[in-house]
Amino acid sequence: MEELSGAGPEEGLTSEEQALVVSLQAKHGNKLKKIVAKLPGHTPKRIDPTCFHQMGTLIQLCKEVDEGRQSWMQQKNEAMWRLSRLKQRLESVKGRKRTEAVEKSRRR
Repeated sequence: MEELSGAGPEEGLTSEEQALVVSLQAKHGNKLKKIVAKLPGHTPKRIDPTCFHQMGTLIQLCKEVDEGRQSWMQQKNEAMWRLSRLKQRLESVKGRKRTEAVEKSRRR
């Protein structure tokens, strides 16, 4: 992840601060003052607000990807359940046919 920066490189956020910003933004949205209040030594004027917008977009995209993954997992689980039911039915049909074949051979 690129470092978020303010007016100069000395005002950039560390990777730990960036991770904190991401978690705070997920909680508070783009409320810059609430987020910056949790970052010692930083003020809203020293943090580039466009980075927060970009991070908000990134968080939204991550949520959409996670929702898609959850939906896919749900569909996968349903497909696995259906497949197992089909296998059970197939085994049941095979067993019934074996029984019928044995009974038919006994009648002869």
